[in-house]
Amino acid sequence: MLIAAGGFGVCGIPERLLDAVCDSKVKNLAFASNDAGLDGIGLGKLLRGRQVSKVIASYVGENKEFERQYLSSEIEVEFCPQGTLAERMTVTLQSENGMLGIGPFPYDDEVDPDPINVGKQTIGELAHSAYFDSAASFAMIRGGHIDLTVLGAMEFAENGDIANWMVPGKMIKGMGGAMDLVAGVKKIIVVMEHVAKDGQPGVLVTGVQKVPLST
Repeated sequence: MLIAAGGFGVCGIPERLLDAVCDSKVKNLAFASNDAGLDGIGLGKLLRGRQVSKVIASYVGENKEFERQYLSSEIEVEFCPQGTLAERMTVTLQSENGMLGIGPFPYDDEVDPDPINVGKQTIGELAHSAYFDSAASFAMIRGGHIDLTVLGAMEFAENGDIANWMVPGKMIKGMGGAMDLVAGVKKIIVVMEHVAKDGQPGVLVTGVQKVPLST
């Protein structure tokens, strides 16, 4: 598991978050930060509990426990030049209609009508953006080459059921790529309201009940 935490030295570090991770006793963490903190403070707490196996940082700081673990080959260290860590962690987004490397939404005076996402919103490009046909796009998805998918849903259940492609009695425009997206990726993020317009719950315990399953 990788944890990326902001801050510089002991300034601006997510202390409460790191305390919770420390209390969880989880092991074998990779930790990415500007530096290795101080003994007993910030990352230092996790190092003291032997919870970290790898540190990615620009500067190791004055952490004596980190120094001891590093010199005794108990921990892996990867140095990253100052100011480049965030760029290394940038996520490349793919749109199922055939674009890899989705950029930010353009300002009104920068809109190009051609680059769109699958929701038909105009989007921006990046320097490394690539375009391809739908067949290649779904070969990536069905072939298990996509790490994570983000999609909306009308109902989601504790057992993993997702329903997002139609509402009974409403016009059906097509199933779309939802079933491929949820079946062909390693992780899924569902973005949705917790309740429907009529107040009925959308997050369920016993399984999807009212609308057809996507998976």
